[in-house]
Amino acid sequence: MRRDSLAKIQRDIKSLLDNERLLRAARRDTEMRLIVQLMLDHVILPEEVEAAFRAAKGDKALRKVPAKYRHPVTGDTWSGRGKLPIWLRAEELKGGDRKSFLIQHLPERPLQ
Repeated sequence: MRRDSLAKIQRDIKSLLDNERLLRAARRDTEMRLIVQLMLDHVILPEEVEAAFRAAKGDKALRKVPAKYRHPVTGDTWSGRGKLPIWLRAEELKGGDRKSFLIQHLPERPLQ
């Protein structure tokens, strides 16, 4: 392949990528105007969209998950999510049953 044809291909690629960027930006602007118009038509506030977006996205990292397991001596806890903690792994290696570390929650009383 000749050097001048490689340079032409590289110019063509750059041109195509620039065109793609412009088309995506134009489409984004059009979509944004449509979203804003829908919000106006249905009286939807930006705060409502933000809340719905967070709920749909599932901000699990921001939510505090209650502990499910507790070590009876140290009081260390684990939610049951993520990597198994060292203390629970050690207890299981000693023959302990994971269920024995479950935190017992009191049953809810019925409303009177």
